[in-house]
Parts: sequence; structure tokens; C-alpha cells
Amino acid sequence: ALINMQTGHAKNFGWASGGSSILSEFGTLHMEFAYLSDITGNPIYREMVEKIRKFIKSVARPNRLYPNYLHPKTGKWGQQHTSVGALGDSFYEYLLKEWLRSGKRDADAKALFDEAATDIEEMLIQTSPGGLTYIAEMKYGRLEHKMDHLACFAGGMYGLAAKEE
Repeated sequence: ALINMQTGHAKNFGWASGGSSILSEFGTLHMEFAYLSDITGNPIYREMVEKIRKFIKSVARPNRLYPNYLHPKTGKWGQQHTSVGALGDSFYEYLLKEWLRSGKRDADAKALFDEAATDIEEMLIQTSPGGLTYIAEMKYGRLEHKMDHLACFAGGMYGLAAKEE
């Protein structure tokens, strides 16, 4: 998102599915604002991002997956494109990390992570003809058999989740 610090006017990037917000930003903002509340003692920052998380939890997910775009005015998912790589990566990563950062008290983050991780395993993890495992993307209900380089963190994410379980 772009914010004019002088006027306070905010807008999303024009290229982001008709001015939609980006999924990875939700995860990043949640962790940063929750931490800001922790270190300042002011709950307002956490309360602001909890509203976003509560809304995301309430919106039906196409094919049980989170699309990369959510329109802030309509509350509807934008392009039906799901990726654990660019535009989606931090959402998943920071659900797990926020649960850990909270001392494993953020049950919502853990539940959202567990559900998303399971759905990614069932819907997106594929094996190539040569026996290599990769995380595909989904566009409009169809698998795209490619793995974005930014999805390479996922192995570590799943490993961390297993270690901390």
C-alpha cells in the first residue's frame, strides 16, 4: 500500500488486481503491529490488525486456499491466484512466527497456520516426473506447475512448525 504521510491518504498499487491489498502484507503488518503493542503497552496497534485477521478468517476461500489479493472496499478476493511465493509468502510465514513470538499464546495464528499448511499440502504440493517435490501455484482453480523462487522458504517453515509442535 502507498500512504501519503502528509495527507494520510492511502491507496493500493494499481497493478494489484484492481487496487486490491496483497495477502503477504497482512501477515507482515500483523506481526509488526502486534509487536508494537507489546513494546509500547498500547493495545491499539494489535486491535487494528486483529480486525483484518478476523475478517480474513470469515471470508470463504476458493479451493480452500487464500488468494493473493483482497479488495479493501468490497471485501472480496481479487484474482483467483494463490502462491506460497511472491504476494503470499509472508502471510503463511508470519502466522507461524507470530504464534512463536507470542510465546505460543496466539491461538488464532496457530489455527490459521495449521489449516493453511494442511490445505497447501493437499492442494499445491506436487511431485515432478523426475521425482522432485515442489509447491505449485493455483490460478482460477487450475494448478500451474511452477514454483516461485520466493516459495523456497516453505521447507524451513514446515520444518520449524514440526520442531515447535
